[in-house]
Amino acid sequence: MLIRRVNSKSRQDTIVSNEKASSIEGNGINKTMNKNVIYLVNLVLHDKDPYYLEYIANTKDFQKYLPQFEQMLKIFILVK
Repeated sequence: MLIRRVNSKSRQDTIVSNEKASSIEGNGINKTMNKNVIYLVNLVLHDKDPYYLEYIANTKDFQKYLPQFEQMLKIFILVK
């Protein structure tokens, strides 16, 4: 999904799979559907490899599906 006019709203430190991570939330416009979206990205570095875990949903449905994404982050395991 291509997003244009991206605006970061917040950044906070978090933990993903027992690794320090950064969580970034923002909004933008879905380029293909021309709809407003909200995104949440979790960036984590594991054994010097970057991982980019992203949740994007239209503004109306973001809060509706956010708990499922948060649950996936809780059980996500990085292995060697």
